[in-house]
Amino acid sequence: MASNDLYSDGEIPAEIQQYLHDFEAIQRQIDNEPRHAYNSSKLDDNNLGKSPQNRAALEAYNETIADLEAEKQQIWEQMRRLDPVLAGQIQVSPMNLSSIQQLIKVPTTAILSFYTTSNDTHIFIIRQNQITLHTCTELGFETLQSSILTHWLGQYVHHKDTWKEQFIFLIAELAEVLKLNGLIAQHLKNIDELILIPHLALHLIPFGALPIAESQYLGDKFLIRYVPSCQILEFCHNRPSVSSLMNYGIVEDATEDLPYASWEGEQLANLYDIPDNQRLKGSQEASVSNYRQLIQKVQVIHSSHHARSRLDNPLESVLILLEFRLVPGAKLNFQKIR
Repeated sequence: MASNDLYSDGEIPAEIQQYLHDFEAIQRQIDNEPRHAYNSSKLDDNNLGKSPQNRAALEAYNETIADLEAEKQQIWEQMRRLDPVLAGQIQVSPMNLSSIQQLIKVPTTAILSFYTTSNDTHIFIIRQNQITLHTCTELGFETLQSSILTHWLGQYVHHKDTWKEQFIFLIAELAEVLKLNGLIAQHLKNIDELILIPHLALHLIPFGALPIAESQYLGDKFLIRYVPSCQILEFCHNRPSVSSLMNYGIVEDATEDLPYASWEGEQLANLYDIPDNQRLKGSQEASVSNYRQLIQKVQVIHSSHHARSRLDNPLESVLILLEFRLVPGAKLNFQKIR
């Protein structure tokens, strides 16, 4: 985002364009590789890795993916060498606390910025005229990360039915270890809006669903906004105001297994008067090529479909569309299209 203005004219050097083309071609190979692996080896998801044949196929698959990822990394390095934006690696200056306070426009809003050390988790409560600290002792990096990644994310990925059954207990436990009621009583009097800046695995938690009383949740008491960092919040405040007559687009239920995504798209279309030709619905329309065409016609796009987070390599996190996965972090032309 810090380098967005460098490509405001949308012009990309021809050599960079070629690298982008090659980068995307390799990504398509990676996206198609699972199909080839499963089709050629007739792998059974339930027995994957158990039989010698499946283990051999999986090892071959992993080796193929690793080779393609290495080739893709080489292209990325070439782009970085040639592209002035990447080569410059624009430096984003850290903010001090007084600058963060200036981002709070009304006295009834507070920023909660989480930070986990090896021993404790700290929550900085930043208001217009006051900064306080809420500390959750003995909730250090290992404890918090393993608890969330194992009990929350691990069950969600591998045992979703169990995760659903235990959801209410998981969020109650998290509310307790974060001492949420103490935080509210001591630091959030006269506050009705929270801007949450999670840290590490806390980005995975739906804070609005954390219980604070019987049949009451954090989202009932406060209007909640999420931002990844104070720098991004500052960027949003400082960017030029945009016209109220913007074009909106929606991409919804690309894999046709999220029924509420279609309902969500319909509500947004009614609210913002979005025509059907700016809505990509279901597997017949939500293709990568259609997505690319839509993003060139609109100023705001709402994606309501599956995605996947790569905790080990965030730039490889993906939006899942019809033909294959779209990698917004690495595909620089998405920044430049705009």
